[in-house]
Amino acid sequence: MLLPAIGLLTGTLAEYHPFRTHLPELSLYNLNILGKMGFGALGGFEYMAILAGETKAPARSVARSVFIAAPVIALMFVLGTSAVVAYVPTDDIDLIGPVAQVLRIGYGPFGIAAPLVTMAILMTLAMRVAQASVAFTAVTRLPMVAGWDHMLPAWFSRLHATYKTPVNSILLVGASSFGIASLSLIGVGHAEAFQLLFNGSASSTR
Repeated sequence: MLLPAIGLLTGTLAEYHPFRTHLPELSLYNLNILGKMGFGALGGFEYMAILAGETKAPARSVARSVFIAAPVIALMFVLGTSAVVAYVPTDDIDLIGPVAQVLRIGYGPFGIAAPLVTMAILMTLAMRVAQASVAFTAVTRLPMVAGWDHMLPAWFSRLHATYKTPVNSILLVGASSFGIASLSLIGVGHAEAFQLLFNGSASSTR
């Protein structure tokens, strides 16, 4: 988010308009992007219904978190997107790794792009692992609850003797996730595989 300011100060970026508005063209591609942004920005509260029992004063904590996080997240979305658009033409944006792409372009003239891109990739990987852990934790509880309500066999609701986690449900969801992830890689390129896996994971968690 600070990269455009550095670019303006050093003369490597001619102009920067972070809050310029523009109505995008109505197309399936733009609707696809809007759907992903909507899921990413507005999703997450449903996990409270699953994990509220493990949260201290969930009603108060969730309300406070929304008031604090919502403006910060909105600002990060706007400034982060405007930074990418300032350096990369919209038709050339890498939808898999836009952060690494803009860091490579923006810091290229300073000779420090390579280590920064490596750091960005590692941080993105850590973020994806954390997101996957949260989603996996939530999804594995759903068959367990269905087992409690006799909508699925009781096998799904069996808990680990020590950790009290739904082991059988975890095994099933883990095997299914691995199978779907493997199938999404067959016969497609990197971008297509990423889109398929991202869409599938978003749909399954919601």
